[in-house]
Amino acid sequence: MEAVFLKLLNMSITASWLVLAVIVLRLLLKKAPKSIAVIMWALVAVRLVCPFSFESVLSLIPSAETIPSYTIYSDTPTIQSGISTINQAVNPVIAQSFEPYNNVGINLVPIITYNASIVWIVGISLMLAYTIISYLVIYKKVREAAHFKGNIWMCDRIDTPFILGVFKPRIYLPSNINEQDIQYVLAHEQAHLKRYDHIWKPLGFLLLTIYWFNPFLWIAYILLCRDIELACDEKVLGTLGHAIKKPYSNALINCSVPRKVIAACPLAFGEIGIKSRIKSVLNYKKPAFWVIVVAITASIILAVCFLTNPQGNHEIFNWDYITDRCLYSYVTEEEKETKNNQLGYNISYDGSVYVFFDIFDNRQHEKIGNLKESDFTSKELNHLLKDQQGKSVHLGRIKATYEISDSNGKKKKVFFLTKRGKVYMVSFFSDGKVMDIFKLVKIRHNSIRRVLYYNKEFNLSDIETMNIGAEMPYLIYGDDNKIIFSGTCGIVVYDLTKLQISDRLSWDSLNELGIDFINAQVSADGNIIYIGDTEKREILYEYILMDRVLLKCYEQPTRLFSYTPFDYDKYNDFLDFKKLNGEWIVERKHDFLFLQADTDWSMKSLQLVICDYDTKQKNVINLFE
Repeated sequence: MEAVFLKLLNMSITASWLVLAVIVLRLLLKKAPKSIAVIMWALVAVRLVCPFSFESVLSLIPSAETIPSYTIYSDTPTIQSGISTINQAVNPVIAQSFEPYNNVGINLVPIITYNASIVWIVGISLMLAYTIISYLVIYKKVREAAHFKGNIWMCDRIDTPFILGVFKPRIYLPSNINEQDIQYVLAHEQAHLKRYDHIWKPLGFLLLTIYWFNPFLWIAYILLCRDIELACDEKVLGTLGHAIKKPYSNALINCSVPRKVIAACPLAFGEIGIKSRIKSVLNYKKPAFWVIVVAITASIILAVCFLTNPQGNHEIFNWDYITDRCLYSYVTEEEKETKNNQLGYNISYDGSVYVFFDIFDNRQHEKIGNLKESDFTSKELNHLLKDQQGKSVHLGRIKATYEISDSNGKKKKVFFLTKRGKVYMVSFFSDGKVMDIFKLVKIRHNSIRRVLYYNKEFNLSDIETMNIGAEMPYLIYGDDNKIIFSGTCGIVVYDLTKLQISDRLSWDSLNELGIDFINAQVSADGNIIYIGDTEKREILYEYILMDRVLLKCYEQPTRLFSYTPFDYDKYNDFLDFKKLNGEWIVERKHDFLFLQADTDWSMKSLQLVICDYDTKQKNVINLFE
């Protein structure tokens, strides 16, 4: 839930830039048709609905992810506004605010993001409740309305004409409406129907309900409602002619009612900005052709510049890295082995780069420089390599390049960010020759100080001769993509899409950390494995599956995946009593999962059983084949 809230928060921030641009264009294009303003508001809706966007050099959005997605895993949040002045002013203040809590092992970020997401859900619930109650109040008033003609109804209990309904919209008129006003009122309401405003306005309010926390979107919705009404006024004047300006304005005055609240429905004739609408009606002139062309052109430019994201030049910042693999080294093979010792790097929000000589001790670090954008290419790199040793490397398609230079402008290090998000680091000698090339692995920002080790690869060779032990492995997590189980085999992740083991923490590696009896639990979203010792009854470590990094855990987790004790009476039909059966099951929507193995107690015989509730059929997967 926190990840969803964070994603929507970032989408609303990017949409806010578009809202500001639309507000500016509305002021500059006062003589343009108001229907074009409504189209520009539709672009805001597109920005709010689409969870992804194309990247463009023409984008005027400073940052597509102002609050990075890894924030929920970090102990010190940062912002990436895309405006360095703001970042440098805000991020140190945030870091200073969180430092006292981090020093005593309290991570406030998960608490804040969780509580914020709860408040967000409560806000949505209140908005929906308000909408439903408002609709019921109006419906109660009009349920005794008398049919007039077509989809037009007359009602004694309303003060102004409006449209109610989405799929079968009706026009409701007050019973005491002046006969001379009916023609203009109906023309206006029918213009709404032709433009499908009875659909677009509720959809706009639905988006406001989801993004209720953003004040810019409240402004956008209010202006959208005004522009919808002004566009309909212009359509009526364009259809019936300029001669109706005065009687149409009189109809607006006669049907006007005070309205101080924002609602999704109904579309009321005389409730929004009556003074400005009358002024607009009386001063209305058909827009010149060049004005329309300029307005359409401005809308296209607006879409290109604000519906696209900036090119990902900042994706390398605010991350910690561990050296993964040495792709090239100018030194001898013997010396090359020493380069496989893992180093940690931190690239902060302002481009400062720190190297950690010992990833287990964050005190052993120093700043090596500041990143700046570079025009150095992978093609130039390979030219240097061929001149040196006749070699070349393939890094993939490069998205962005940064460098650290010395005081004389010579390159010390170059960082390549690829289109697929991989990061490579090239180090140079003082004479310009390439020293080495490393692939770097991203881990969570500010996590290096908690890293115990990076699980670069895992081994299954011991499974062949391993016994299950005193009891069956425990199935501790399962979804449509993976299962996780623990036992004497350690902690194992099995990929259900590829039908293979995708990760493993052996019992020996955990035993070296002081764990004799594994107590493993999984976060509710399946992204983190929390590990402790059964006897100590507390979580000591957390393993980030995405990064394959084991970290120290400073607080006990609260939102965990819940598995179910095996009820032998309930699931008796599915059991094979010639097999050992696990004590825990995982229930999914249409089936449930459990583990079984041969009675010879061999670990290599371990199987996953998927049982369908409806068909009663079983699908058996050999986990270690």
